[in-house]
Amino acid sequence: GSKGVNLIVKVVSKTEIEDSKSGGKLTEAVVGDSTGVVTLRPFSEEIESVADGATVEIRNAVVRVVKGHIRLQVGKWGKISKHEGDREVVPNEDKDVSATEYELVAG
Repeated sequence: GSKGVNLIVKVVSKTEIEDSKSGGKLTEAVVGDSTGVVTLRPFSEEIESVADGATVEIRNAVVRVVKGHIRLQVGKWGKISKHEGDREVVPNEDKDVSATEYELVAG
């Protein structure tokens, strides 16, 4: 997967917050910009920044494939914060990169 992904995206939607096995909170949020949308998996303290309709900055995210689908995760080295600028982000919902199922082909 790709490491160190930096994005400014708008939150399109968010699933119900669940308790994860490790004792934290877990949710999935669809976020995007003009190039498309992707599913982000924020954990615990990151969830508050990810509100419906909010524009957020994602730093040092990692792209992972979960059950064949692309997910964006922000680990301990990454950060999700509210975008302080006035950049208008319009997500391109016609291009959902997380909707495509990828088969991992063993080389």
